[in-house]
Amino acid sequence: MVRLLLLLAGVAAVCAPSEATPIFQPGAPGQPSREIAADEAVALSRSSFVEADVIFMQHMIVHHAQAVEMVALLETRGAHDGVRRLGERIASNQAAEMEMMRTWLEQRGQAADDPNLSHGHHHGAHAGLEDHTDHAAHHGHDGHGARHSNHSDHAGHGSHPAHGAHGGAGEHAHHGHQTPAPVAPDPGDTPLMPGMLSPNQMAALAAAYGSEFDRLFLEGMIVHHQGALDMVDDLIARPGSAQDPQLSDFLSHVVSDQSAEILRMQSLLSDV
Repeated sequence: MVRLLLLLAGVAAVCAPSEATPIFQPGAPGQPSREIAADEAVALSRSSFVEADVIFMQHMIVHHAQAVEMVALLETRGAHDGVRRLGERIASNQAAEMEMMRTWLEQRGQAADDPNLSHGHHHGAHAGLEDHTDHAAHHGHDGHGARHSNHSDHAGHGSHPAHGAHGGAGEHAHHGHQTPAPVAPDPGDTPLMPGMLSPNQMAALAAAYGSEFDRLFLEGMIVHHQGALDMVDDLIARPGSAQDPQLSDFLSHVVSDQSAEILRMQSLLSDV
């Protein structure tokens, strides 16, 4: 009888539901992990993403591509071995990440390119700086262009009867003191997105050699890396974004790797 009771107790122990193992979702860079329910974990494993995630990946591919281009210049123009080795590491990491981002987009049925990026119009997925950049770079922005044009006309034609508020400017015009027309920004000075070198800065980098190149490379790449960190911060601040596990893991790598590389480049700057 005793043996039977022990056997039944053993069976009951085996059949009893074990205590659930807690499941934690890693937090985004700078954010704590959180415990989630099993059904939420299953839902997350199926991947969830929002438009801001897609735009971030599309833009980060472009951002990384310029870093790889900068390192390609380093191979023939740089002089410092430490800078060269760091550049090779940056290019290797970012080329691999570009491939990962393309795969991430493809697996979710998304294009690798943002069709609006080449036209200077971004979706606002990044910081306000980017939006301002768009307006400055886009010559065809009718709203701003028309407004500036009208002001210029008022100055040149004196007091327009329908624009009494501009009478002061008109008086100046009559006395030969026309308000100078605003100078359109040089598109060559406008980077495509935060941290990227402008076309003119890339041209200056390509024209430099030796220690001058190393210095411009390090200064430019530090700003470039900081721009990537700003893009991560901007994405994380957007509601519902960065919930995809693979994307969240990628963001952590970007923050850790590029923060460490910024420190290394700042140190190298004192040697070039």
